[in-house]
Amino acid sequence: MKKLNRTWLFFTVLLACCIGLSCGNDAIFHAVSLEDTPRNSIIQGSPGNFAVSDSTVYAWGNRANNVWAFGFDRGEGRWKWNPLTQPGASVEGLAVVKNELFAVVDSGNVSRIMKFLHGQWVTIHTDHRRITRLFSTNNKIFARAEVRGNSEEHAILVFDSPTGNNQAAVHSIITGNGDVNLRGIAELSGDIYIATGQAGIFRVPTTTPAASIVSAMVAVSPRTNFVITGIIETTNEIVVVGNSNSSSHLYAFKATELSDPPNSALWDSPVGDPGVSSFTGALSFWSAFDSGSNTWVRRLLLVGVGINTTRFGYREIALDNTGDVNLGSTPLLRSPGNRNEVVHSSLSIRERYNANIGNRALRFILQAPNLKTLDGIEFFPPKPDGWEPPIFASTTRHGLFVYYFGDDQWRAEDNTINWR
Repeated sequence: MKKLNRTWLFFTVLLACCIGLSCGNDAIFHAVSLEDTPRNSIIQGSPGNFAVSDSTVYAWGNRANNVWAFGFDRGEGRWKWNPLTQPGASVEGLAVVKNELFAVVDSGNVSRIMKFLHGQWVTIHTDHRRITRLFSTNNKIFARAEVRGNSEEHAILVFDSPTGNNQAAVHSIITGNGDVNLRGIAELSGDIYIATGQAGIFRVPTTTPAASIVSAMVAVSPRTNFVITGIIETTNEIVVVGNSNSSSHLYAFKATELSDPPNSALWDSPVGDPGVSSFTGALSFWSAFDSGSNTWVRRLLLVGVGINTTRFGYREIALDNTGDVNLGSTPLLRSPGNRNEVVHSSLSIRERYNANIGNRALRFILQAPNLKTLDGIEFFPPKPDGWEPPIFASTTRHGLFVYYFGDDQWRAEDNTINWR
């Protein structure tokens, strides 16, 4: 009898283990099915910012100091990334003004601002300060600079885009400690908004020549008790994101609310999500095709976030019918991958987001616009029928990523997708 009981107990335990292992394998197989095939990104490491012309999206890599261009490849008859001639030294940033590409490179003792002309890089400015980023408006370039040997002493530089290979006349408009670190540029209703780390936001008319900006600009925000990480303009608003030691901060202001002198009370009540611990500064609009108007309409603002030490990715903010932040949407910042719950989301299946880009910290994000070559070849098809533009993301340490609608998946950008 005792032997029978022992035998029964053995088979009971064995059966339970088999069932548990089967259930565990189901969970493992499900998780694996959500992961994309391992791929090698064409831009390794931590790629830098994007710059966009009418026909091309540009990006750069910090590992090989190379610049890449996403455009129409006539030899292959498809849209893809191709490397440009390397500008030399260490690439620090890109900008496009009037469809002309600019880069800043640093050799360790000087920074050079260079212009891409006729397939070659031409130096238009040399500076002994270290220039670490470029920002552009439709006719100007702003630059973030720091004094070599003293990373706490910063300057904001600006110049009007020069013609041809002429040298740029560069002007210093703000200097000071780390608080004046240039964090972004927005342009709305005929004005440029210059966002610093903590020294505030300044406004100047778009038509102001670079040489006159220092005397024409006014402060439209107080010094902030948080560090601004990004700024972007919607149809009628300026959206600002940033972080303090204790929380993340998000604001959406009408242009008329940002006044001189600043209204400090506006900054007392940031909107956001208690589940978001930080904003990385990555910002991009996401558009969907509207069959009624036969146009692409901005529906979301994508915002790079940190959730905890291992969860990152981005959140989506719904835009209203005017293209401004819908502050009444609940939650304001929502996880991507919920097309079964809301009208618009940047992908369909949330588990795929969580298993992939949701684990990556985003430095920059960009939904590709409708690029067009000089002879009229367009990136967007005339009737999309389910086609969606790619979303590119510069990640920290994991290279360039892309969202591909064909398999509703974020993946390392390995240049193999045939977008048509």
